[in-house]
Amino acid sequence: MSTPTPAGRPPRPGRVPLVEIVITEPLDARVVPRLRGLLGEALALRPEHLVVDLAGCALIDASGVDVLMETHRHAVRDGGRLSLRAPSPAVHRNLQLTRATSALDIIWPQSTLPAEEWSAAAGTGAVAAAQPEPAL
Repeated sequence: MSTPTPAGRPPRPGRVPLVEIVITEPLDARVVPRLRGLLGEALALRPEHLVVDLAGCALIDASGVDVLMETHRHAVRDGGRLSLRAPSPAVHRNLQLTRATSALDIIWPQSTLPAEEWSAAAGTGAVAAAQPEPAL
């Protein structure tokens, strides 16, 4: 019996349903080599869905955006997808300025998105709400 993916369908053979990476420091040129290696290891697992949690990341520069876009292209080429979870306002702003938000999925836990932004984003279909996991 296979474990269902988050979308409810069984994972494809040779694939991992979900890989999550939590970023807790600024994504700048200083950490990009380490980040590229970490994301490369994650992509080697061939995840159906790769989630990068940016809630603890206060800053992203062009080199950080470039690595995320590169990871997105690799994931899509391999039949997977990349989502960014809960970027801080500063990180989200830089993603918008670089137009990365037009290509990347962003997951907003409802509690972290201001109500007026939630309403606007939900109306466009550009945002997905993270649902709390049921208690076991």
